[in-house]
Amino acid sequence: MVSARRRLVLCVDDNPEVLQALRRELRIGLEQSARIEVAADATQALARLEALGPQPGEAVVIVSDWLMPGMRGEDLIEAITARWGPFGTIVLSGHISPEATARLRTMPQVEDVMAKPWASDALLSMVRRLLERRLVDSPTLTPDEGPMHPLVLTPELRAHLAGAPGLYAASVSPTRLPEVVRVIAAHDVPDTDDVCFVVDAAAGGAFLANLQSGARVALVAAQIPSHLTFQYKGSATSVSVASTEDAAAAETYVVAFSALVGHMGFDPARFEGALRGQDLRVVRMHVESVFDQTPRVGAGALLRRQEAAS
Repeated sequence: MVSARRRLVLCVDDNPEVLQALRRELRIGLEQSARIEVAADATQALARLEALGPQPGEAVVIVSDWLMPGMRGEDLIEAITARWGPFGTIVLSGHISPEATARLRTMPQVEDVMAKPWASDALLSMVRRLLERRLVDSPTLTPDEGPMHPLVLTPELRAHLAGAPGLYAASVSPTRLPEVVRVIAAHDVPDTDDVCFVVDAAAGGAFLANLQSGARVALVAAQIPSHLTFQYKGSATSVSVASTEDAAAAETYVVAFSALVGHMGFDPARFEGALRGQDLRVVRMHVESVFDQTPRVGAGALLRRQEAAS
């Protein structure tokens, strides 16, 4: 059995109406996948965390007002960090100077500073990303805490894979150098530790040729806005011609990716032409391990889980 780690969001604001709105939006948006707690000021927030006793590696996110009686948001963040270590934090404020905003953005714990009234979709998206990031940042465990095993496909990783716009795969055989190909859509296979991804046979001919030799496969999936990146390693179990559903998924990916780069100031048409293929193949791979490749300290670490002692 995999040991459970809590998903907790603590909202801090001295306005009761704001707290009620935050709790309602997050409960609906997170679909009860996380516990939502509230506190009316910094003192209550610290007491609430003390009672909850968060442990290293648990998914904890703080959503805090900046201007509050007694202790401002940045002071609360420092107090939380000194007591429990850094949690991902989002600061909300209706009255904040550009200087204070710039100061908050230099704090490594602060992921974003949002103005009130906040954009609900943007806040929910950020909270989800922070919960996902915290859940895959496994703590270092001592030997007496039980055996460790590679972490494979958690619900968070499955969701990340389905929504990742940056997708590449590499294959290698005993007689060939690694071959890399751009991936056009990927998804997990429910109730298995397998994933399927689509490639263009013309662009990925050398990649596919390696698979015929029983090659190992690595699939890299990156979220462009957050840079959250994971590498899935395993072995290919089958290669097939894309079905109508696979082709539709690939087209949806091409359109979504092109729109994303368009918002970033690039010409979407260039990417649409490069990504679309006439001869699509679907590769199914069995995932044996997952590595955190997000650009930061500790990148490249093997994700692990702790098995309960028998």
